[in-house]
Amino acid sequence: MAKFQSSETRLIAVTGTDKKEHFGSLCKHVVLVADANCFVAFDENADTGSLLIVANQPYDFPVQFTEIHAITSGGTANLYIMALR
Repeated sequence: MAKFQSSETRLIAVTGTDKKEHFGSLCKHVVLVADANCFVAFDENADTGSLLIVANQPYDFPVQFTEIHAITSGGTANLYIMALR
């Protein structure tokens, strides 16, 4: 079994098509910041009804997940992720 870091940072280049990052094991907390509005979902595909992440606002969630999915309603965004195990 691989040893995982207690925290990881990732980036999703978000578009109008669902994009995801898989973390390989259960994470228990996440901090998200996007440079443009986007929508995220944990462990399921994102759509425009998912959780709205407003540009340049940090979001801090105690949530269990292995994947983060993201999508925009138009245009592109960069979603910056810090996941904690």
